[in-house]
Amino acid sequence: MTQNLNNETAPARGSIYEPIGMWGYIGYAILFVIPVVGLVLAAVLSFSGGNVNRKNLARAFLLVKVLLLVFAVIIVAAAIIFGDAIQAAIGEYMKNAMGLSGIGDLTGMPGMNGTQGMPAFDAESMAQLEEFFKLFGQGGY
Repeated sequence: MTQNLNNETAPARGSIYEPIGMWGYIGYAILFVIPVVGLVLAAVLSFSGGNVNRKNLARAFLLVKVLLLVFAVIIVAAAIIFGDAIQAAIGEYMKNAMGLSGIGDLTGMPGMNGTQGMPAFDAESMAQLEEFFKLFGQGGY
């Protein structure tokens, strides 16, 4: 064992408590973010013997990957469960607040909600557009 400036002893080389160097952390971080290989490597290093620091680093990366997976599953499940309700609410807002009958009125895509492309602008709509551009500028157009 060697001593550092604070008169503390450092773990010997090859010890299970040997610290990981900076480049070691960077190398492991790069390996752990590779999609399938990183997950397998993190799982293997988490449960194998050897360096305690490497094992704890692998466990931390594995825990983060599991938490992100759970979060993604929750988001996808919420989108599946509440997607129709959100779409209906947006459609109702468009109908009431904007006077549009559906997304087809905005995009000009034929065949959506019975519309055949972008509706023609009347004088009132053109006046509203001109007022909008006066307030917010033309946006580079």
